[in-house]
Amino acid sequence: MSITRSPDDIARRVPRRAVRLHLSAWPGYAAAGWGFLFAVPSFVWATGSTFGARTTVSPSLVQLARDGVPWFVAVLVVTGFLKLVGALLGIGLTRARGARISR
Repeated sequence: MSITRSPDDIARRVPRRAVRLHLSAWPGYAAAGWGFLFAVPSFVWATGSTFGARTTVSPSLVQLARDGVPWFVAVLVVTGFLKLVGALLGIGLTRARGARISR
């Protein structure tokens, strides 16, 4: 004699970690794109080019970038790298990390 079970008889318990709010990844990618977009001018201005800076940045700062003043170039490079770190954090928001650490 065999006992047959219907699908209703088999009730599985859903693990707690499986019930999560599903967030899309687009905000992370948007943050990454925004970070990369703002990092590019910092590196371009550090090379001495003033493309896009003449109308948006103070003339004294444009002159520092054009003259290649070492401390100002260092500030531009450091801020460019900080913006890239922000972009990498945005990419990090797109990945699920596990049960204890989520997005």
